[in-house]
Amino acid sequence: MEKWRLIVDSQKSGAWNMAVDSALLASLDRGLSDTPTLRLYGWEEPTLTTGYAQSHDDLNLEYIEQNGIPVIRRPTGGRALLHDDEVTYSVTIPAASSRYGSLRDIYTFISATLKKTLADVGVSVDADACETGFRGAGSCFATKTKYEIIADGRKVTGSAQRRLKNAAMQHGFISLSNDVERNLACVRWESPMEIEKTKKRMGGINDFTETPISAKTLEKALIRAFESLYDITFIKGNLTGEERDMARSSLPDLNVAQMVKK
Repeated sequence: MEKWRLIVDSQKSGAWNMAVDSALLASLDRGLSDTPTLRLYGWEEPTLTTGYAQSHDDLNLEYIEQNGIPVIRRPTGGRALLHDDEVTYSVTIPAASSRYGSLRDIYTFISATLKKTLADVGVSVDADACETGFRGAGSCFATKTKYEIIADGRKVTGSAQRRLKNAAMQHGFISLSNDVERNLACVRWESPMEIEKTKKRMGGINDFTETPISAKTLEKALIRAFESLYDITFIKGNLTGEERDMARSSLPDLNVAQMVKK
């Protein structure tokens, strides 16, 4: 049975959330830690994150600035996403872990956990088959891979990975609800048809429940799913001093809006 660190954070700023996850990945890659970590967290305010290699041209910067939306670069890949009413997770795994593997292996491992989590809170999900969407669009919701989860045709989870020499991280979210119009307005689109089709693919799990599921309930279900499916024992913990220092030092490099204005 493998011991994992569990960090359950309160709602934090977008910059701090991404700085912490960057530090967790760097700590494993540099050999400063050898313990896999599951971190669960939320957001102090609606915040747009972009993939680490995503172009600024994908973003509707005028709308973002007018509405005071923070824009932060993730350490993982993928496309732009407005975080708000959701449970966000990061799974950080060293190469020595029994759960480490290829990009596909880790996606499969976590996807199975998410499906069990949703089943345990009473949300039925669709079969894996789904139209791929718009590959050129800047929104996370414009596409769907086979590892992400659809409920009644709507994408309710998303995920992205980053792999370094000695460690890997997967970020992801489970939407409780989704401010569809605001999410769509944060990125640029090629045509109204893309917007309308993507809008139909967006949702949160509370669209499918009679009694709303809280973030705390969902977090507990996610932890239980990891424990029941795999030989994992969670030990509650916090950042090490080195990880906290690394997170603080990376904060100035994360704000995309400031980078664009330079």
